[in-house]
Amino acid sequence: MAPILNKPSLYTTADSALPLNVSDPLFENVLSEEERTKAADYWAKVAMMEHASVASFSRFSLELMSVGASTELLTLAHQAALDEVRHTQISLGIANQLNSTTFTAGSFPISRKVVDSAFGDMEKIATAAALEGCIEETLAASIVFYQAEHMGDPNHKVLLRSVALDEANHAAFAWRAVQWMASTSPEVHAAVSAVFSERAQQYEATPQTSSVPTLQHVGLLDQGTMTKLQHAAWHQVVLPTAVALGFLPSSFDSQTTASNTAPVADAIARALASCQRASM
Repeated sequence: MAPILNKPSLYTTADSALPLNVSDPLFENVLSEEERTKAADYWAKVAMMEHASVASFSRFSLELMSVGASTELLTLAHQAALDEVRHTQISLGIANQLNSTTFTAGSFPISRKVVDSAFGDMEKIATAAALEGCIEETLAASIVFYQAEHMGDPNHKVLLRSVALDEANHAAFAWRAVQWMASTSPEVHAAVSAVFSERAQQYEATPQTSSVPTLQHVGLLDQGTMTKLQHAAWHQVVLPTAVALGFLPSSFDSQTTASNTAPVADAIARALASCQRASM
């Protein structure tokens, strides 16, 4: 779930020791100090986003409770929050291994606006979940799968693969929650449909982007690669799912393929099938 509260903070400590893996053959004479710092800063920022997602899922669980969600959905919300704690630890671990600066999670500024949230407003909760969970989480999961596939460090590859699987399950959870909320009234269903229809315009044309040399083996992707991955995930996962659930008309067709979208699509398909069986 995308961060929806205030920006978290990180504590940093400059250590005199070299990075833990500075002598690793994978990085020796490959990454300069500047590149290691760039990669470490990137993963520290990822950690901040994962840290914020803990709060996001915690708030989402309260929103679900406010509209009478099942205990199963509440369980999934809290499990997702715990996953994000682990993702924060993994991202911080990668950042600290790449550079001599030590990053740790700082305080999280809780805004008073949380009190004025969408509690009890089914339409507002559903549309936010459709955007942040069904769309953004699905696209993000496909990117993490790609990052995991291209990571050079075998341990980082395994860890990121687990993160990607978690994120795919989080996206699937969002689809289940939105499907349930949209079934409560035609007005909520129409509002959710509008979210997908509006975003569809952004992905109508095939992106014309050129990739530039990047540090993919430490998780850094260029904007062109990111755009292509998002475009593929939209057409191969988000669109078919939105059409299948009646949020978009069948005239929306898939235009691209990408192997890294398959695990995301599988997780969402399993979740929705389980939801349909439960409702029979």
